[in-house]
Formats: sequence, structure tokens, C-alpha cells
Amino acid sequence: MAYDSTDDTLQHIAEVRTLLEKIISGLNYRSYSHDASKLHNPEKEIFDIYTPRLKNLIYGSEEYKKNLLEM
Repeated sequence: MAYDSTDDTLQHIAEVRTLLEKIISGLNYRSYSHDASKLHNPEKEIFDIYTPRLKNLIYGSEEYKKNLLEM
């Protein structure tokens, strides 16, 4: 009987699916937790001060960069 790749291919598909689901799960978790610390002090206090300043500056300007460093 000739080799039939169906079982090996199905196993490969299942393994890839499992690995991709782990990656997706990790990214999903990160999407919810990313930047959450900015809602709590001390980060929140800093963002409350600097966000309005940065909004009124030209992105990438020396003054903008100076404010980022101060943050």
C-alpha cells in the first residue's frame, strides 16, 4: 500500500492550530492589559500633566522630545 499523508497532515494542522491559539490567547491578554498601568498612579499623575502639553506641541520637535524626557 502506498503512503497516505492524510493522518500526518491532519496532525500537523492540529499542532499548528494549537500553537496559533496560544499566540492568539497571549495577544488577547496583552491587548487588555497593555497600558492599564497608565490608569493608576504614579503613571496617571504624569500623563495628566504631560498629555495636554504634548498635544499642543509639534510631534518630534525639540520641545516635544524635551517633554518626553521630563516624563
